[in-house]
Amino acid sequence: MVGFCGITLLDAELDFGYFIRQKFWGQGLASLMCKSAIFKLAQSIDLTQVKVFIASDNVGCA
Repeated sequence: MVGFCGITLLDAELDFGYFIRQKFWGQGLASLMCKSAIFKLAQSIDLTQVKVFIASDNVGCA
């Protein structure tokens, strides 16, 4: 398994997130996974209601 990406209910709000195993970092997989997930999710939910949190120390995603 490389990782996962999707939406979960967190503190009564929809939260978008992903996780990738470290050995797969730096290969553009996060971008690919997120674009694919967003395309698919946009067909069934209102994405303007989804929250995204990026940790300040996650420089690869900033």
